Amino acid sequence: MPKIFLLINIVFISLLFSPNKLLSQINPENTKFKHLNVDDGLSDNNVSAILQDKEGFMWLGTADGLNKYDGYKFTIYRHNPSDSNSIGPGSISCIYQDREGLIWIGASGSLTVMNNKTGKFKVYKSNPKDPNSLSNNLIMDIIEDKEGIIWMSTYGGGLNKFDKKTGSFFAYKNDPQNPNSISSDFVENFFEDANGMLWIGTFESSKGGLDSFDKNSGKFTHYLTAALNKSGDACQLIFNILEDSNGTLWIGNGYDSDCGLIAFDKEKKTIIKKFIHDPKDKNSISNNIVRSLFDDSKGHIWAGTLNGLCILDKLTGKFIVFKKDPNNSSSLSNSNITRIYKDNQGLIWICTGGGGVNIYDRNNNNFIVFKNNPKNEKSLINNQVYSIYEDSKGILWMGTGGGGCQSLTKQQENSIFLKEK
Repeated sequence: MPKIFLLINIVFISLLFSPNKLLSQINPENTKFKHLNVDDGLSDNNVSAILQDKEGFMWLGTADGLNKYDGYKFTIYRHNPSDSNSIGPGSISCIYQDREGLIWIGASGSLTVMNNKTGKFKVYKSNPKDPNSLSNNLIMDIIEDKEGIIWMSTYGGGLNKFDKKTGSFFAYKNDPQNPNSISSDFVENFFEDANGMLWIGTFESSKGGLDSFDKNSGKFTHYLTAALNKSGDACQLIFNILEDSNGTLWIGNGYDSDCGLIAFDKEKKTIIKKFIHDPKDKNSISNNIVRSLFDDSKGHIWAGTLNGLCILDKLTGKFIVFKKDPNNSSSLSNSNITRIYKDNQGLIWICTGGGGVNIYDRNNNNFIVFKNNPKNEKSLINNQVYSIYEDSKGILWMGTGGGGCQSLTKQQENSIFLKEK
C-alpha cells in the first residue's frame, strides 16, 4: 500500500473548524513544507501538472518526464526513442485519469496513455498521412465527457475526439469554407457543461473566440470572434473559461489588450458585461490579462491577473483589487497571479509567479504569506508556484518553476501548520 495513505500519522484539522478559525491560528514562520526535487529523485524541478490516482499515488508531470511518487521514492518515466514502451516525448502539460483508471499524459510532443495495472504505455502522435491519427502533438487539456468519450485540445490541431474501441482520433479543425467548423485550431481550454455542451476557448488573433459544440449535430457555434463582433466585443485570445454557480460563463482573456474579463449568458448567447482595465477607476479590473478564475459561490468572481488579484462583486459590478505593497507585510506577496485554489477547509490559496503562495483572510482583508526564507530550510523552496493540488488526505501539493514540488500537511496535533503552543 502506498505511503500516501499513511503519511506520518496525520491528524487532520476537524471540519468543525471554520476557515476564519483556521486563519486566526496559522503561523507561516512555523509552517514546514516537505520539499521534493531532483536531489530527492524527482526527474526535473519544473513541475507543471499534479494528479493523485485512484490508488493514492501522486503523479508529477515535468519538463523532463513523468514521476510516480509512493510516499517513499519516485519512479521516473522518460521518453526513450529506442524503447517502444516508453512514455512519449515532450514537456508534460496535463495529466488525467479516466473512469477506467487509465492515465492520460498530454505533452508538447505527444499524447500517452498508461495502463496503471500493466505499466504499459501507448503513445499517440500526429501522422499527416493518417487522417485517423492525432491532429497535433501539442496537447493542452484532456477531459472525459459524461458519455465516457475522451477529448483533448491541441495547439494547432483543433479539438480531438478519441474512439477507445478503434484507437483512432477524429479531429475537429477549422475549415474557412464551413461556418459550422471550429473557429480556430489553437484551443487553449474547454469544458463540458451540465447539459453536455462543450464550450471551447480558442486562441488566435483575427480568428479565435468562444465556441459551443453540439456533439449530436457536430456543429460549432461561434461567439466573441472578430467577424461576429464589429462593435469591439471580440475576445480572440481566450485563456480560461469558468462556469459559475448560476450558469454564467466567465471568459478570461489571454493577451488581447482590450478584452479583459467577459460575463457571457450561455442560454441567451449574449455578452452580459465586459470588464476592462480603466486606469482612472480604482474599482475596475487591474489588468486585462486574466490567468486564473474562481467562483466563491457567494456572489464573487475572483480573477487572477498579470498585475493583481481582483474580486468582483457581481451585484455592483465593482472589483476590489489587491496588489503587492512593499511597505505592508500582510499585502499580497506578488501581483503576478498564476492560480486561485480553494482547499477542503474553505481556505483560498493564491499562487504567484514570484511571491510564493498566499491565503486570503477575508475578515482582515489581507493575506497570510508563505514564501522562501533562505534561513529556514522548511520554508517554501521556490517562489514561482504554477500548480496546486489537494489530495484525498488534505495534503496540498505545489508545483514550482525551478524548485520541484512541495507538500504541506495541515495537522492539528503537534501542529506544523498552526501556531506552536
